[in-house]
Amino acid sequence: MANSMAILTDAFPVSQRGTALGINQVAALAGSFMGLLIGRLLADTNWRAVFLVSVPVGLFGTVWGYLKLREVGQRGTRGRIDWAGNLTFGVGLIAVLVGITYGIQPYGGHTMGWTSPLVLALLGGGLVLLALFLVVERRSDDPLFHLDLFRIRAFSAGNLAGCWPRSAAAASSSC
Repeated sequence: MANSMAILTDAFPVSQRGTALGINQVAALAGSFMGLLIGRLLADTNWRAVFLVSVPVGLFGTVWGYLKLREVGQRGTRGRIDWAGNLTFGVGLIAVLVGITYGIQPYGGHTMGWTSPLVLALLGGGLVLLALFLVVERRSDDPLFHLDLFRIRAFSAGNLAGCWPRSAAAASSSC
């Protein structure tokens, strides 16, 4: 799902791009909803049965993509890996997510662990690293993510809209 829009943008001409992207969004929403229903039915029978469906579908998609998709983009110069951006973003995001995970678990005499020193350190450290990521990306010659894209109103609005939960089924696939 993460690369589908980029692949469709490359694969379809401008005149058909809107249709292709629209069908992709409908399929993603339908898949999210049907996945919840089918997963629930399979889990009621045997929770391991979920893997009997998802693993073959994932393997089929991987093999099909490897055999059918071709690189059509052209690049003038080969970019370098933004190690500082990758590390600050990856470690920062992991720290925040682990902090949230431990924050919702009991700690001491509390029903939740938001006062735990570990949780506070993970959340604080993760946020500092994510802020550092923004600084690193602004100074990088080959950034992990071009932050200037957010100056484009349509890009920013589209990303914000993609994060907004549309329904219970779609909420699981949103940001």
